[in-house]
Amino acid sequence: MDNADRAGRNTARWNGKLNRKALKPGSYRLVATARTRAGVRGAAKTKAFRVRR
Repeated sequence: MDNADRAGRNTARWNGKLNRKALKPGSYRLVATARTRAGVRGAAKTKAFRVRR
C-alpha cells in the first residue's frame, strides 16, 4: 500500500484485500513505515487488527 500524505497524523482507508484476495477472519498486524521523497525511512509503527465475518 502506498499513500502520499502530509507531515503529522494521517489516516488511510483499506478495502480488506491483500493481493486482490480478501483476508480470512482472524488477527493480523499492520506494520507501517513512513518514507520521505528522499528515501529516508522513519520508525516503523505496528497496529493489530481483526477481521470478522
